[in-house]
Amino acid sequence: MAQRTGTTPPTIVPWASVQEAVGTQQQLDEIFFRSSARQHFDTDAARQAFYETWFGGYLRDDCDFTFVAVAPYQTLVGYVVGSDANPLHARRFQALTYYHAVAGLLPAYPVHLHINLHPDWRSRGLGSRLIEAFATAVASRGYGGVHIFTEANARNVEFYRRNGFVPMATVPWQSRHLLFLGRDLQLSVGQATT
Repeated sequence: MAQRTGTTPPTIVPWASVQEAVGTQQQLDEIFFRSSARQHFDTDAARQAFYETWFGGYLRDDCDFTFVAVAPYQTLVGYVVGSDANPLHARRFQALTYYHAVAGLLPAYPVHLHINLHPDWRSRGLGSRLIEAFATAVASRGYGGVHIFTEANARNVEFYRRNGFVPMATVPWQSRHLLFLGRDLQLSVGQATT
């Protein structure tokens, strides 16, 4: 569906500017599930709960922190979502108990993000462009830093490093090791490398 076409690069726009267009929600949902580490669910309820935790809640509650990549023919090929809700206190993040281990880092890096691209559009600098749009918007609202959690041995760690994130803590959680990476926006907006 989201095959690379031509040479026109995708445009990065706020989700609010395209969310009412027919099919956009379905395109983002497809990218989310296709890109997620978890691919199998025992029940529809488990699938829906996973979606709500890692994507749906952001689209609903944090629209101001959501940007999408729009390729030719209004095809959505990637997104970044995030939240400034404190994960230690916000009800929707209660199951993410790993945040307690980094409570001291959250004041400096209060906003977190999630990013996914359609596989056909990876390794072209699009992820970096989405992160820059997100970081610029977050900094313009007065926030000094953003963070992300990923698995400590995941291939995306290097991507985040190239985009100005610094590893700050490793947290054991559910038989895995998660890595907390932070990016100081006062020093780094517009300085990421691809």
